[in-house]
Amino acid sequence: MSNQYTSLTDRFNAKWTPVPIAGCWIWIGSVKRGRNGDERPQIRDKATSRLAYRVSYELFKGPIPEGFLVCHTCDIGVCVNPSHLFLGTHKDNQQDAVRKGRHTSQTKPEICIENGRRNGRLNTWSAGCEGKSIIPHSDIPEIEVRIASGQSLSFVSAQYGVSKQALKQFMARAKVRAALAKAEAA
Repeated sequence: MSNQYTSLTDRFNAKWTPVPIAGCWIWIGSVKRGRNGDERPQIRDKATSRLAYRVSYELFKGPIPEGFLVCHTCDIGVCVNPSHLFLGTHKDNQQDAVRKGRHTSQTKPEICIENGRRNGRLNTWSAGCEGKSIIPHSDIPEIEVRIASGQSLSFVSAQYGVSKQALKQFMARAKVRAALAKAEAA
């Protein structure tokens, strides 16, 4: 029977298998590799491929408001169990990943650096990849002087090849590290 004559719910339910102890519904249908090497479960819906966990959410819980992601409580990307899915913003999902120690910057810093390069710059996460910052710590005093003397964050960040946000985050982390080192020395 062709997909166009089978309901989306029937096709969805034929493509997962339960994992009794964890409670996950593991997708056994088509998957596509994400840019970080993660598996992204896919299902055809009319003329497009959609993420199977988004379809699961919509089938069992309801519509997904614009701007929201479907996130996993179990952190298994191929799980489509609606009881393991919740809505969140991109920021919520990133913070969840960092809190659980599974953000790419923590698990695969080399991919983080590579994927972060855009137009000769690094995005905000790649600038913070576990010891892989492209700004040497020895440049912190010079950066502080340049900013204090009136040079804009945009100008200074361009000089170092990072985004303005990445420079702000780098400087904030540098200040925290300096304060901790000072407190430990006392």
